[in-house]
Amino acid sequence: MLNDCGKELLKPWMSVQNVVLIGSFIFMIALFKPTSSEVASWVQAVGSVAAIWGALSIGRKQIANQIEMSHKERVERTKSFYAVVEGAVDALTKIGNVSSKKPSLEAYDIFINNYFGERFKVSLHMLKGVPAHDLGSYELVMAYSKILSSMTYVSLLLAELSEAIGTGLGRKPAGWMSNTYGLIELHSSMAQRAWAEFQEVSD
Repeated sequence: MLNDCGKELLKPWMSVQNVVLIGSFIFMIALFKPTSSEVASWVQAVGSVAAIWGALSIGRKQIANQIEMSHKERVERTKSFYAVVEGAVDALTKIGNVSSKKPSLEAYDIFINNYFGERFKVSLHMLKGVPAHDLGSYELVMAYSKILSSMTYVSLLLAELSEAIGTGLGRKPAGWMSNTYGLIELHSSMAQRAWAEFQEVSD
């Protein structure tokens, strides 16, 4: 156990203080000139106490090691969650940037199929795998849920665009493609704001 200055409050078993205490204890026993049976009883008692103290010392060290390992695991887990969320927002941001330029359906198809479409799917899959209850705070969970919501909604919009690429825009109402691009851009911006909240809470 450490104090506020980082120094141990409990002395180790093999310390000068403990050696002096044991020596004083033996000297006091010698003054009473006990019989051999009494000496044996005292030795047994001292041995029992020493064994208990030794067990307690080992137990404290084991607990301290377990706490340290648990803390390291939490830190590593948080780093991995952070990387997954960051990657997801980055993928959505790139798709949002392209959507803001309102490209033709054919050009958008090339962009999605050859560049960021598959990455977006993988990022969304990984994002869904993040255990929200392990994020550590209400604010982080809320920011994460906003990002996941935007990613999921955009995935539905991308599916509609892919369908339109195959069947054409004949069945879609006027302005549908422009409106879809606008929604993708909107949710990209929403995810970026949620990501800023996520970063602020994580720091």
